[in-house]
Amino acid sequence: MRNGHSKSFILGIIISIFFSMTCMSIPVFAKDAPNGIWTDYAATDFAGGSGTAEDPWQIETAEQLAKLAVDVNSGIVDKTHAKEYFVLTADLDLSAHRWIPIGYGDSNDSFHAFSSYFNGNNKTITGLYVDETQEGVSAGLFGNFSGYELKNIIISDAYVKASCKDRNAAGVLIGNASQGYGMSISVSDCKVSGTVENTKALSGGLVGYNSYGTYKDCVVDVEVIGGGKSGGFIGEDFNGIYQNCIVKGNVRGSWSVGGFAGVLFFESGVDKCASYGKVTASDWNVGGFAGYVESDVEIKNSVAFGDVESIVTDFEPKVGGFAGTNDGSTITKSHSSGKITSSSKTYSPGGFVGNPNSNGIFIDNSFDVEKNPNLKAMGGSDSTDLTGVQTSTTKDVLSNICEDYYGEHDWNDTMSVDKEATCKESGEKSFHCRRCDVTSGTQIIDPKGHHLQLVEEKPATCTEDGFEEYWKCEDCGLMYSDSNMINSISEPIVIKATGHKFGNWQIVREATEKQEGEQKRVCEVCKYEEIEKISKVVPSPGQEEYKILDGADSSWTQDAHKGLVIRGNGEFSKFKFVKVDGIIVDIKNYTVSEGSTVVTLKEDYLNTLAAGKHTFEIVWTDGLASTTFTVVKDNNNLVQVTGNKNESITVKQDNKNSIITKTGDTTNYVLYSILLMISFVGLVVIVKKIEMI
Repeated sequence: MRNGHSKSFILGIIISIFFSMTCMSIPVFAKDAPNGIWTDYAATDFAGGSGTAEDPWQIETAEQLAKLAVDVNSGIVDKTHAKEYFVLTADLDLSAHRWIPIGYGDSNDSFHAFSSYFNGNNKTITGLYVDETQEGVSAGLFGNFSGYELKNIIISDAYVKASCKDRNAAGVLIGNASQGYGMSISVSDCKVSGTVENTKALSGGLVGYNSYGTYKDCVVDVEVIGGGKSGGFIGEDFNGIYQNCIVKGNVRGSWSVGGFAGVLFFESGVDKCASYGKVTASDWNVGGFAGYVESDVEIKNSVAFGDVESIVTDFEPKVGGFAGTNDGSTITKSHSSGKITSSSKTYSPGGFVGNPNSNGIFIDNSFDVEKNPNLKAMGGSDSTDLTGVQTSTTKDVLSNICEDYYGEHDWNDTMSVDKEATCKESGEKSFHCRRCDVTSGTQIIDPKGHHLQLVEEKPATCTEDGFEEYWKCEDCGLMYSDSNMINSISEPIVIKATGHKFGNWQIVREATEKQEGEQKRVCEVCKYEEIEKISKVVPSPGQEEYKILDGADSSWTQDAHKGLVIRGNGEFSKFKFVKVDGIIVDIKNYTVSEGSTVVTLKEDYLNTLAAGKHTFEIVWTDGLASTTFTVVKDNNNLVQVTGNKNESITVKQDNKNSIITKTGDTTNYVLYSILLMISFVGLVVIVKKIEMI
C-alpha cells in the first residue's frame, strides 16, 4: 500500500514540474543578432571591372560588398573609391553576420562617407542586420553618404537598430546623407522593406537625415519606431527634393513625427508623394504626412492616406491629418484621407493641420470630414476652418487625390448601371473610376416597358370569392384589366362566392320517442352536406311502451353463418315492420315469428352492415321497442381470450383445430438467478484485489 502511494506521489511531482515548465514565460526578442561582423569576412577583390562608368566594379557576393565597406571605412585615399562606379550583379544574402555600414563614423566628429556611384541593378539584398546601439553612429546599408548616386537598389526585410547621437541618423538605405562640397546626392528607383528602431532622434524608413539630396521614384515599406524626428521615408530633411515616392509602413515616435517625413526644413520640395501607414506620436507635432514643416518648404500634389493618433493628454499635441505644424510653407493640392484621433480633452486635432498658429499657405487642399465629422481644418483649443482646405466627403477627397496626385482617373473599361430603368422611367449608366468611384460619360437607359403576363380567371366557389382574368407586369407589378393596358386596376376584380345550391332534405335516421332523428341535404355544386337533427317523437295517446325481451345490446360477428335473433313483447298480430339505423328493413332481409314477436335478421343482410353499433326497432301498430346491436369485424377468425396476470391467449379457430399462442409478461427466474451469481463472483474478485494492494 505504501509502495503504491510512493509511486503515485513521485509521478504527481514529475507531472507538476513538467506542467510548470510549459507555462513559463519565454522571452521573445525582435530579431536574433547574427555572429560576427561582415568586415571580418571581406573579399580581397571584386568580381571584375575597373571602377569607370563604362566598366564599373562588379559585386556578386556578400564578401565583395563587405570589401567595399572595408575600403571606404579605411579612409585611405586610394582605397575609398571616391567617384568610382559599382554594379551589383547578383542577389546577396547578408544574414550570416552583422553589417558594418559603408561610410562609418560619428557625423559630429570624424567619419568616412561613400562618395561614389552604386547601381543595385534591381538585384535583391536580404538579411541586412545593422546594430549601432553601442557606438551611436549613423546606421544603414550606407552609414554616411556625401554625394553622387545610389540607384536601383532593392533591400528586403532589413533590420536596422540604433541609438543615434546628435546628427547621427538611422535608415534602411542611408543613415546620414549630407552633401559634400562640390557634390550632389541622387537616390532613385530604390525599394526597401523591414524595420528601423532608434531610441534617439532622426529615424527614417529609407534615410534618417538628408541635406540637399534628391530622391525620385522610391518605394519604402518599413516600420519605423523612433524618438523625435521620425518619418516613414525621411526623419529630417534640409533642402531636399522628393518626387514620386511612396511610403507604406507605420511610424511611431515622440515629437515631430510624420507618415512621410518627421521634419521638412528650408526650401525642401515635395511633389506627388504619398504615405499610407498609421502615424502614432507621444509628443507634439504629428501629421499624417509631415510632423513639422518650416521655412519656405513647398509640398504639392501629395497625400496622407493613413490614420493619425496622438496619445498626449496634458499639453497641446498639435496633431493634424496632413501636418502637425506648417510654419511659413506652402501646401498645394494635397489631401488627407485618414482618421485623426487625439487623447487630449482640451485641444482638438485638425482635419488637415494641428497647430492653431500655423502661418503657412494652403491652396486647394482637402480632408475627409466623413471620417472626422467633428473636426475643423485647423486644430487647437479653438479649432477653425482654413481658407484653401476643403472639408469634403470621402468620395470627394478620393476624387481630388485622383486628379491631383495620380493626375487622372482610372476608368473602368465597361459602364456600370447607376440607376436601373423601370417599366416607365429611364435609367442611367456611366464609367466609374476604380479608385474613387466618380463617374463620367453618363448615358440614358430607355424605359423597359411593361412585360404583361395573363393571370387566368379564378371562378368563384360556393364559399370562396374568385376573380376575373387580368394582366400583370412581371417587373413592376402593375395590373390591368385588359391586354392593351387601358384600364389600370389596383387589385383583381372580385367574383363573389355563389353560396350553396342545396337539394331536398333526406331522412338519414327517423326520430323515435327515445332518440333524435337526423336529416341531410347536399349541395348540387360542391357536394357539401348540411346535417340537421330531428326532434324525438312525442308518444301519441294510447301508444304502448313495448320492451325487448331477448337480444338487447347483442353482438354479431361477420361471416358467423347465422342470423341475429331479437324478441319483443308486442303481440305478433300487431307487428308492422323493423327499422335498422332508422331505415325500414326490407321484409326479405329478416323473418318474423310468434313467441311474442321474434325477429331474425338474416346473415346476408347483416354482412352488408358496417362494423360497429347499430340501432334496432320493432314497430307494432300501437307502439314500438328499441335497442342496439354491434357488428363485430372478423379478424381471420382470431378470438382473444384474456386471463389473469396480464396474460392473453389468442385462439385461431377453423374446422379442424385451434392454435393457441400465449403472450404476456412471463418471468424467466433461472436467467435472473444466473446473472445474480455472476455479479456476486465479480464483486468478490474486486475485493480480493483491493486487499492485495
